[in-house]
Amino acid sequence: MISGHFGKEKKMNYKMILQYDGTRYNGWQKQGNTDNTIQGKLETLLSRIAGEPVEIHGAGRTDAGVHARRFALSFCYTGKVPMQKIVPALNAHLPPDIRAVDIRSVPDGFHARYAAHAKTYRYYILNARVDDPFTYDTCHRVGAALNLAAMQAAAAQFIGTHDFSALCASGSSAAAHGDTVRTITDCTVVQNGDLFTISVTADGYLYNMVRILAGTLADAGLGKRTPESIPALLESGDRRRAGPTLPALPGGVANMRKSSSDILAGLGFLAVALAFGVQYEGLTGVSRVFPESLITFIALGGIWFVGKGLWRRRSERGKEGATPGGERTAWRRVA
Repeated sequence: MISGHFGKEKKMNYKMILQYDGTRYNGWQKQGNTDNTIQGKLETLLSRIAGEPVEIHGAGRTDAGVHARRFALSFCYTGKVPMQKIVPALNAHLPPDIRAVDIRSVPDGFHARYAAHAKTYRYYILNARVDDPFTYDTCHRVGAALNLAAMQAAAAQFIGTHDFSALCASGSSAAAHGDTVRTITDCTVVQNGDLFTISVTADGYLYNMVRILAGTLADAGLGKRTPESIPALLESGDRRRAGPTLPALPGGVANMRKSSSDILAGLGFLAVALAFGVQYEGLTGVSRVFPESLITFIALGGIWFVGKGLWRRRSERGKEGATPGGERTAWRRVA
């Protein structure tokens, strides 16, 4: 008599470590309006390798332009491809700025998001009057001298369990549900020559929380606020009382180029409308070729493009979009 298990193959649960440069991508989480995300590209490729749909779960989410050195994720599938072949197969087809580093089997109940006990982010500031060509896309440059001791003292004030509403950008779903309490277990500032490294470890983060925290520490280093002001800032829950949101450089550069393109396109439309208008007014019979309605339509299009470009540029330079002077920034997730 032969006995055995008949039916669907058992799905195995795996944990994978990923690293990526987020410059070219719209963040980690897959989105309905674009396939240019880390999760989206990885799921598509992993499903192709496995020969079945595979859904992956990240330990968290990173924004557009944010990099990761050790990003944990988990997924289940039937195991038709041996575990030891998954990482080489992925790396053979992934773009060079995304790499699978390690994979291992984990218990059935393991979920990367819920198993994550701490997440660490690092933000780099170059304290120099001139950009470094080798780090300009990974460091935020501050020209004025920074006071390391003041930044360290301010950083220590963030450690603990607090309501971090003051460090949360508008549009946060967590804030909308009142879920704004987080625990920071470590927050440090280390200087190595001209390079300042801000490291933050917490059980979770709010929208733009680290970037606003970094901007607040930069303000302390510039003497714009005292370390002793941090507790009152957190108690207030007022985003306006915190420092600027330091943006990731790649996104800021792309947005600046886009706003400039909009303005140039708008000016082009207006120039064409002006040329047609002169002919309409000054030449006999041209009105049948360039009717007044067409000229008006082109002019309105030009005004719309210019307005759109100026609005983008204002947003980039505002408190939520950039630091004063448009200084370059970048940040990395490391665990």
